[in-house]
Amino acid sequence: MTDAAVPALTLPAPVVNALLEGEVVIDLRLQPDAGGPPAGATRFWLRADPDAEPELKPAYREARRLSLPDAGAGPGQVRIDGWAELRGTATTVIDEATADGLNGKTVLALGPFEGREVLVLALRAHRLVEPVTARADLAGLPADPADGPPSEPALSETAFDARRLGVENALPRPLEPPG
Repeated sequence: MTDAAVPALTLPAPVVNALLEGEVVIDLRLQPDAGGPPAGATRFWLRADPDAEPELKPAYREARRLSLPDAGAGPGQVRIDGWAELRGTATTVIDEATADGLNGKTVLALGPFEGREVLVLALRAHRLVEPVTARADLAGLPADPADGPPSEPALSETAFDARRLGVENALPRPLEPPG
């Protein structure tokens, strides 16, 4: 693969942080607006979108307000703190029962999703030991993040599987394996 084909998933910064801290194992994407993961990729870099202003749950909104902002990566560059493996997907409409089941499994407020179709991505995140700064197009990073700088899983396989199962139990249909 060429540098132009480096797969990345762009997410709101609070979601990236929660994934890399092991607080959550899912991302929710409005359909068809927000698309999905990079086509054909099961491992991809996590890129924080500095302009995304998702509605967060009150506790996460307050934590974000109290945290110190990152210095930034500079013009034409992005800071990459980790990558993720896609472990499952599901499409569902967020109704009251699904919202109740997913409530403790995301940092996002679920109100804006109610009555709308979302793509649920189960992501096993890996934190880079040392964050890297890359060009905005990620040129120079390996196409397979597992071949990149040293990283460690945000959660053990057992802990990830337990959280993934909790998500799956909150959905009307099971997560589908990638591919």
